[in-house]
Amino acid sequence: MTPLALQKPQGSTEETFLQTLKRGKYAMSELIERLRPEFQDEEYRHSYAEECLNTMIATQIKVLREQREMTQETLAEKTGMRQPRIPLLEDANYSNWTINTLKRFAKAFDVALSVRFDSFSNVILDFESMSRESLQRPSFANDPAFQRQYANAFHRLRRRSNYGIQTQALQAGLFPATGQLIEWPTQRRNEELDAARKGLVADQQGGAYATRISGAS
Repeated sequence: MTPLALQKPQGSTEETFLQTLKRGKYAMSELIERLRPEFQDEEYRHSYAEECLNTMIATQIKVLREQREMTQETLAEKTGMRQPRIPLLEDANYSNWTINTLKRFAKAFDVALSVRFDSFSNVILDFESMSRESLQRPSFANDPAFQRQYANAFHRLRRRSNYGIQTQALQAGLFPATGQLIEWPTQRRNEELDAARKGLVADQQGGAYATRISGAS
């Protein structure tokens, strides 16, 4: 049985349904208070969580497809599925999900698949805050973290600092008895750290650039 809070009004489109969810008929405290008695029943709370999961997966598949301006035919081709199956999987009433199916969609959208366990309160919070914007994800080609040609100074400085700590720990683990140390090249690393520090100062002062560290990985 579908929990009352998750029922989509007949005749409502996915878009208007998302807008209704985004506005929220009830404030969060009111919704939790309203669900508190029902959630004492184990079967009800698990049914509610499952309905939330089904709705969010199906809706996100459709949102990601439309974000990439894909047709259902194109998505079917990328996932290796038959086209009539796509609208079925974009239906919030679909419930026979498998990890392998979700992996195929993740590869088609060029995003990572994240599967995790969560608390019931977080399920309610996530469902309440669900919107088209919250469900959109960039593909790898459009992921800002992998688009930067110029390194952020603080990021580079932190990476170098962590690298030093990790190499010290590695050396201690490799040579616990003799205390032998590997002589790592330091001059170039120090020059890069100096460049990173200068860039960090510029960033803190409102500089509109990030120092490029040539040759750094």
